[in-house]
Amino acid sequence: MHFMNEKLFILLVRILMFIFGVATILFVLFPIQIVDSLNTIGTAIGDFEKLDLREKGIWYVLSISYMLVITILCFLIQGRPKDAKPPLIALVSGKLSSSILSFYLFLYERRAFGFIVTSIIDGAIAALLIGSFIMMTKSSLRR
Repeated sequence: MHFMNEKLFILLVRILMFIFGVATILFVLFPIQIVDSLNTIGTAIGDFEKLDLREKGIWYVLSISYMLVITILCFLIQGRPKDAKPPLIALVSGKLSSSILSFYLFLYERRAFGFIVTSIIDGAIAALLIGSFIMMTKSSLRR
């Protein structure tokens, strides 16, 4: 059985760090356009309600802060993957809570594409991080 090695885990976390960093910058520069794009995609593929970022200024600030924190957590994890449990737990907890809360909002507040796509992507990222960390840990134990 082939397990993920530490170098592959570091590469995965660095890729996520880059994606989160770029997403943070884009959201800072183009928040309305990003939400409008999600609304356009949701309308094109189904009968989704629209999100309006203009009505929730504080959530915009908090989302940027959250994206910056997850980028920093990735930076900490990739620097010392064998000591990564504390920041990894924080990162996975953030992604899982985002996934669960987005799904809840999709079900009970507004059937918006932005909610369901966030739920799916953040849940997948959390699962990928957990699985790859477990595989890396098993690989280093086998040596």
